[in-house]
Amino acid sequence: MLLMCPFRMLPALLVLLLAGTCAHAQPPGLALSWSVDLGPKPLWYRLEGVTLAGNGQVVVSAIGDLKSVSEPARNEIWVWQLDAAGKPVLAAQVEKPQKDSQGNALDSAVTGRMTTTTGDPAHTALIVDFVDGQPWLVPLTPDGGPAGRFEIPRTSKRLQVRSAIALTGGGYVLAAVDGKESVLIKLDATANAVWRKPCVHDLQFCYVSGDALADGGFVLAVGASGLGEQTSPLQGIVWIGRFDGEGAQGAERFIDGGQPKCSSLPDGRVALLWEVPQGAQKPVHVAMLDVAFDTIWDSTVLPAASALDTFEVAASMTGCAVGGSLEEKPFAALLDNEGKKYWEYWGQSETKSALYGLAMPDPSQVYLASSVFIQEEQEWRGMVRVRRFAVPASQAPAPESKTQ
Repeated sequence: MLLMCPFRMLPALLVLLLAGTCAHAQPPGLALSWSVDLGPKPLWYRLEGVTLAGNGQVVVSAIGDLKSVSEPARNEIWVWQLDAAGKPVLAAQVEKPQKDSQGNALDSAVTGRMTTTTGDPAHTALIVDFVDGQPWLVPLTPDGGPAGRFEIPRTSKRLQVRSAIALTGGGYVLAAVDGKESVLIKLDATANAVWRKPCVHDLQFCYVSGDALADGGFVLAVGASGLGEQTSPLQGIVWIGRFDGEGAQGAERFIDGGQPKCSSLPDGRVALLWEVPQGAQKPVHVAMLDVAFDTIWDSTVLPAASALDTFEVAASMTGCAVGGSLEEKPFAALLDNEGKKYWEYWGQSETKSALYGLAMPDPSQVYLASSVFIQEEQEWRGMVRVRRFAVPASQAPAPESKTQ
């Protein structure tokens, strides 16, 4: 879910988080501009991603399912782009492929796995499993619409994409599990493989977060999810590393903890979030790291979380955002360039749990998106809800650049 913030021409934040639906109409200090529900009947929709398009507007992607005793089961992929007033200026359905790259007919259905790229918004794309174990690249146009679909090469029967990064200037890097092998794969704009490399240190991609760097490279944070993967050599350890555009590794660092998330800045800094198990409690930390991964500042955002709680981080030139779920309730906070918290939001769960997303295209606005379940005429519906909050100028810290 999540979630996650790429390098952007405008300071931008992307956080995907698993949580309950927000019950507060107006968090303290922020003014609610509008709220809109997305998703035509009769399908049930679940949020899959929140990101920015090449034109800087917010793009929301979701999978809609129909399970009915009177109609055949089906599912659809939808993409919406919203303008600053909350009006959907684009509502597009992603067409499913009819044949694979070998010309074989496909009875395709979305298997429930879809990844939205982090990184350069000019090259935002979806990675969709139209067929079990076979993901496809669906690039989005600058206005957020789908621009074709391309089968991603694999060497086994099942390729599972854990993280997808849109590189600055074009191309994509996937952190994926191909069969039993964890690999990095670079693709061009039409999903042709440019290079393929095994992950360093024989790491297994149980839990991966990635982001693009301004120089054309990328950063990866890898660890165990904290939900029982005992096969990972990173059980209890977080690894973060830099790579150039050819996949050559640069700086790296190991940190005690798990469930890492990372987000980069144009000047080379990286915000890293991780959880440190301490008995039954898991303090949630976020740190700003320089290009050598030395700590600039470190902040404990939450003193304790449980094993099922999920958190995300996203950086901007005004600081960073942290969001997630805590005891099935949505949590979000904004930190300044010294790691000091200047805004915090706690929501209350509505009926049913939901996937949450938070995006901040610039310091003046915050978007909250979620899967929500509402009751209409004694029937339940699954929809995607997006809220926009205005950030008062007095609350937003000034942008700062620290070239390392």
